[in-house]
Amino acid sequence: MKLQLAKTGKFGIDGTIVTEKDLTDAVETFEGDVPVTLGHNLADFMPAFGWVKSVEYSVPEKILYGNVELSDLLKDAYEQGFYKKWSVGIERRASDNKRYLHHLAFLGATPPKIKDLKIMDSKIINMSDVKEIWTFGEQDTDKDKKEVKNMPEKKDSQELADAIKPYEDKLTAMAERMREIKKEALKSAITGKVPEAKRSLVMELADNLPVEDSIELSDDTGSKKKVSAIDLLTEIFKSIPLPVKPGEMEMGDADKGKEINYASLVKNV
Repeated sequence: MKLQLAKTGKFGIDGTIVTEKDLTDAVETFEGDVPVTLGHNLADFMPAFGWVKSVEYSVPEKILYGNVELSDLLKDAYEQGFYKKWSVGIERRASDNKRYLHHLAFLGATPPKIKDLKIMDSKIINMSDVKEIWTFGEQDTDKDKKEVKNMPEKKDSQELADAIKPYEDKLTAMAERMREIKKEALKSAITGKVPEAKRSLVMELADNLPVEDSIELSDDTGSKKKVSAIDLLTEIFKSIPLPVKPGEMEMGDADKGKEINYASLVKNV
């Protein structure tokens, strides 16, 4: 099927801006067979539920199109209404800072930023590096119709759910373990810098911060990297020197009992 993958504009509650250069870069850097996934949170053991075979950019429409092959499982889930929307993951490669198409994610409960993307109802599927064109419908031969008739029925939605569940369980367990590791690092970073009575508040904050790398920062050289909110909070506390070296007595009385402004800290994060 042919899909609208993205278009120029400002989208989502965070105001993500998609430019014409972003989309033309994605066409220029496309190297074939970009995976189709369920959701944007990916792991290397997850299966691909299809492939983006080619992309093209429409200048008048300012829309990026993709020719996509979906697995029978995802086709069935789409028709059943479980995964009705989709969005792309477009990354920036380090070699030349150009955008490239990383994956195409079909979404269930989470809405996409670009909400009105459409499936183009075309009977011709154009594969990127293949010269032949396949047509389906009125031009099918009798042999083709017989083969289609003898094909097994599509797998139902329960099979899709059964196939996905082990990966969902693994992802959930991995996410929980990752959060515990990051919380331990944060706990170590605040030791000696946050009053003991307030440490529980910091850890409660950590329970509500995302662990995915979603915040883009620049270092002194101008290079960009992504970190999670909880990692950034940990780095902030690591950069704060201990007010008193362990084992020494604090004899001054300035600022005693002064509380940390957590609301301001979270705002900065």
